Amino acid sequence: MRLLVDGLSLGDKEYATLIRAATNSKKLSTVVAPADLDRFLACYHGLLLTNLESMKRRERLRKKKAAIKRHAAQKARAKAKAKAKAKPKTEPSS
Repeated sequence: MRLLVDGLSLGDKEYATLIRAATNSKKLSTVVAPADLDRFLACYHGLLLTNLESMKRRERLRKKKAAIKRHAAQKARAKAKAKAKAKPKTEPSS
């Protein structure tokens, strides 16, 4: 492994990048040369965009909106209760 990394470094300040990934059953690793890093990152970005669309973001947003709605209703009830306590009921004089 050391020989591979040394062979890919182009100068004193440019080094190869080691990329690691793991799933439940597989582990992957690769070494990317500095010249190929931009192309690799562009491909990786595209891969992430296509695969991350299926995550459960909508469900989280629904729960958050429901929580905000519940909180607003609780505030409105508390405000109405405080308003009812502040105004004493007066009997109409006839």
